[in-house]
Amino acid sequence: MRVELIDFESAGMLHPITRAYLKQDSQIQSLYRFAPTFKGLEESLKERETVSVDRSVLVSALKEQYSGLKIPKQASRSIESLANDNTFTIVTGHQLNLFTGPLYFIYKIASVIQLSKQLAEAHPDKFIVPVYWMATEDHDFDEINHFNLADRTIRWNSDQTGAVGRFQLDDLQQIIDQLENRIEGVFESSVWKPFFEAYRSGKNLAEATRILVHKLFPNESLICVDGDDVNLKRQFQSVVEKELFEQVSQQQMESTLLEWEKIGFNPQVGGRDINLFYLKGSIRERIVQTKYGFEVVNTDIRFSNDEMRHELESHPDRFSPNVVLRPVYQEMILPNLAYIGGGAEVAYWLQLKQVFDSLDVYFPQIMLRDSFVYIDEVNCRRKDQLGLSILELLSKCDDLVKQHVLKESDVHDFFARQREELDRIENNLVSRATKSNVTLEKAALASSKRMANELDRMEKKIIRSEKKNADVYAKKITKVQDQLSPAGKLQERFWNYIELQKQLGDQSLVELAIKKADPYQSQLKVLLSV
Repeated sequence: MRVELIDFESAGMLHPITRAYLKQDSQIQSLYRFAPTFKGLEESLKERETVSVDRSVLVSALKEQYSGLKIPKQASRSIESLANDNTFTIVTGHQLNLFTGPLYFIYKIASVIQLSKQLAEAHPDKFIVPVYWMATEDHDFDEINHFNLADRTIRWNSDQTGAVGRFQLDDLQQIIDQLENRIEGVFESSVWKPFFEAYRSGKNLAEATRILVHKLFPNESLICVDGDDVNLKRQFQSVVEKELFEQVSQQQMESTLLEWEKIGFNPQVGGRDINLFYLKGSIRERIVQTKYGFEVVNTDIRFSNDEMRHELESHPDRFSPNVVLRPVYQEMILPNLAYIGGGAEVAYWLQLKQVFDSLDVYFPQIMLRDSFVYIDEVNCRRKDQLGLSILELLSKCDDLVKQHVLKESDVHDFFARQREELDRIENNLVSRATKSNVTLEKAALASSKRMANELDRMEKKIIRSEKKNADVYAKKITKVQDQLSPAGKLQERFWNYIELQKQLGDQSLVELAIKKADPYQSQLKVLLSV
């Protein structure tokens, strides 16, 4: 498998501030703490050693979350090691997408595993644990309830509401049964089996996702963390109280946004006065302040100030951070060195340093995840026949065809020259004919007109022929682009794990992604099957 690298900027990818960050632009140095380099990661390691977390609570919570589950020995070892001061984490986070959702779910986890290995190799006295932070408290079910398989979208419809990690899987079983019937003989293959086993054995979506991740990454020291945990939330309780009664995070966000405006960047996310949800049963709704205290939007739930303090003290698990405070919560409970995310995630993390500083919480290194696109042997040959680069094939097909026609075809220039020559012949013919007999002028003109008509007909025939050639050229481009960017989306944002694993055959997608991953090589990695 050969790898070709494409620069993100040339491909027109990533938020402008993410690109500036990767270049370590001096304009934005105040927005981060550690440069996006391996040296920056080592600096984070050195500094993190001076910042403690409650490891006993973390280990106890993880053991409870994993209770009763069969997991790899490496993961059990990771959990135990977190009790020790020489153990640190590198984290990525993602939603609980059905059947993993788009491919970049796999690439995120592969990136965090690879980076953990690199750091552990450089510092053998340290134990580095790769972590997948499960977005169990997210309530946007429509974003996660489907995945694409070939030309179909498989969708899980459910009336359940609230935090998706708590969703029961009874109404998902019908989808599993339908898939099993459709694929018949393929059911027992290694591609499908982990999914069916996970969704049939997990007590809820959070647990099923945890099981699935360990089945897909069975040989790694990866652990999955569920933030929807009362004991972990107690670690976050002081921040929740400050957010409710002082609303510090939004003040800091607004200050950061002023900095962004000065240097010409648009924000990735916007905060709210209170960046918290109230989470109870099937409810996850925003908390807003009123002149009487607090209320939970879209509900009849109200609290006076004293009642809210009592609620927080009694039930810290009922307070759920939004996109602004979720990173703060994560960093308060984990001995974390770096967060690995997509381009948009990197951009919004760069809005948060002042929030972290105001709450006296450690701000980790921010890294861009690996991004892959796969091209099979057939399309590699087509690419070579077309004479186009991967970067060019990421452009619009119509633009590429127009460029090709303009480059390859000289039809219009050729026939323009022939018409100029025909005009000269006509003038000579008329001159010679009238010299012999003035009455022959009309016959000479008629003869010249027939030649012009034949020239027009031949031009049309050649144009039709070249149009067919251009159509063949366009079809070849389309076939390659259907793999590079199916449905007009980058492959990793449309294809599912199953789709690519089936194409790879005996070669493991997970092992390939981990092997080829390198978050410090911040370019699109094209996997060429040649």
